[in-house]
Amino acid sequence: MTVGVGIATDSFYGPRDAQQFLQMKDAGLVFVEMESDTLFIVGALRGWRTGALFASDGAPGAIKPDWGEADFRRGELDAIKIALQAMWRIARSDQAK
Repeated sequence: MTVGVGIATDSFYGPRDAQQFLQMKDAGLVFVEMESDTLFIVGALRGWRTGALFASDGAPGAIKPDWGEADFRRGELDAIKIALQAMWRIARSDQAK
């Protein structure tokens, strides 16, 4: 499992610019994804708390490889459990206020 900082972008499989890719790599980013940007924008506009968890189903040059299916499924289940537990804790904290 890898835990780290990533970037949400609107570009499909970005960045394509080699220099930008190296800057992101040097900054220690562990993923680039293109789905959660809308979640964060809508949350910011509405004043909602937002968060995201990711389970990768690919790697550079290999999208949905058969050899990673079991790890992906385990990561997906772990992400669901973590998200549900986080939402439960937030709800309990809100009720205590």
